[in-house]
Amino acid sequence: MLIENVLKGLLQGAIAAYYAHNLSEAEKKAFYALEIYPDCGEALNLLGLVYDDLGKLDKAETYLRKAVLVASTEPSIRFNLGSVLRHQMRISDALHCYEEAISMEPGYAPLLFNYANLLASIGRTQEAADFYKKSLAIDPGDVDALNNLGILCWRMHRASDAIECFEKIIKLNSESPRVS
Repeated sequence: MLIENVLKGLLQGAIAAYYAHNLSEAEKKAFYALEIYPDCGEALNLLGLVYDDLGKLDKAETYLRKAVLVASTEPSIRFNLGSVLRHQMRISDALHCYEEAISMEPGYAPLLFNYANLLASIGRTQEAADFYKKSLAIDPGDVDALNNLGILCWRMHRASDAIECFEKIIKLNSESPRVS
């Protein structure tokens, strides 16, 4: 029980450090967690994120692949690996990771959004539009997804659909409180 509490504390500290953009502290605590439990998928995933943020994509991929092996049912790890592979311009591999993650958690809007972005970047426009729509069905207030869908609709010569997206953005922005 004591070791579990120490591991939990290290992981919480590592995650907090990561979100505070203190990557060296996050890295250090994640490695401490791995000393306690070498197959800790959460620590391996976090190291992948840290190295991705540092631009060390090969190291990021290594840790994320290890995380996939030890936490094979966790879709967020495949999502993170797909993002690293996308940054490496390994599009086919990235698509595969995103597709695996989507099959595990089809209702995660950020994953659908990123998959749509990747599809759009390789010219699979209609598929991208379909995934933006799926993302928006889950999170209808996602201005970025609305904007990207609007742009795709415009490119596909569907002006009325594009205008509808942009009008929704204007409406959402007008409903948002302004900070002065």
